[in-house]
Amino acid sequence: MKKKNQRDYLSPLNFGVVALSLALATGYFFLYNTEVYESSRFKDSFDRPIVEAQNVPKKLAALKALQSKGLEWAHYQLVNAIKAKNTEVIDLYIDAGMRLKSRPVIMEQLIESPASWVALVERLGWDSAEALSGTFPVPRHLNTLNEDFKKVENRYAVPHDVAFKNHYLGFQKTYDKWNLDKNTLIKEVQAMCGGNVGCRTKSARGILAEYEKSKPLAPKKDLILWQDANVTLISAATLLGEASIVDYLNEKGATSRINQIIMSDRMEVIFEVSPERKISYPKGITVKNLKPVERQVGQRTVSRF
Repeated sequence: MKKKNQRDYLSPLNFGVVALSLALATGYFFLYNTEVYESSRFKDSFDRPIVEAQNVPKKLAALKALQSKGLEWAHYQLVNAIKAKNTEVIDLYIDAGMRLKSRPVIMEQLIESPASWVALVERLGWDSAEALSGTFPVPRHLNTLNEDFKKVENRYAVPHDVAFKNHYLGFQKTYDKWNLDKNTLIKEVQAMCGGNVGCRTKSARGILAEYEKSKPLAPKKDLILWQDANVTLISAATLLGEASIVDYLNEKGATSRINQIIMSDRMEVIFEVSPERKISYPKGITVKNLKPVERQVGQRTVSRF
């Protein structure tokens, strides 16, 4: 009997059979899986809320209206409606008892749609002093405030550069002492070898190998960039030049004007924004405490000598 080789298994006919099988399996899944074809997962997500809302007509009507639209009883659907400016769906989710739990969405809408922002937060029930206070994460995909955050980044970079320069000077002194001690020992041992070339070569190699174990490692400067910003709504509205929103927030009693930016070296910068849009640093600038580079277990260096 003839034995099949690898080429027989990789023939176009076999590939065709595999492709047809996958197509049939995929078709069966989408045609006969009710969850996919009939969106039963979306419909079923309303079962429990509808049962619980039997004695609350307004809530019950909103739930049934959402279900009839083919939506899901899920928080992300409310977020999608907010981003799409779909006030009808937003109102239905709110009437049905869902509450927005995403602070970044509130900040995102302030930056992207300040004209309709007050109406939105009131529609969402976020119009209390407690809800409007504190800091809100600024989504990274938005760049409207990047110029202001760049100012904070540049302000932090100055003392960071000074700290790194001093740190490197400290390393250089340590390295120079290490190098001097190494070369001094080599000279002393070679003097003892006299004219014996083999002795001089072998002793120098031994000293170099031993000293490499304690060779100071040069520090590397961090690339300083701002990473994450957490800003109060009042500060954001001020930087955006939205005076009416600032007045609204003050009327509502929103508090806390302290803002935070995390830098790429994971240090925190605290800043305030004045009504004139000037940025200040009430706690000053604290840079990272730079330490000597520690040698990893098994790490080796190559001597320059």
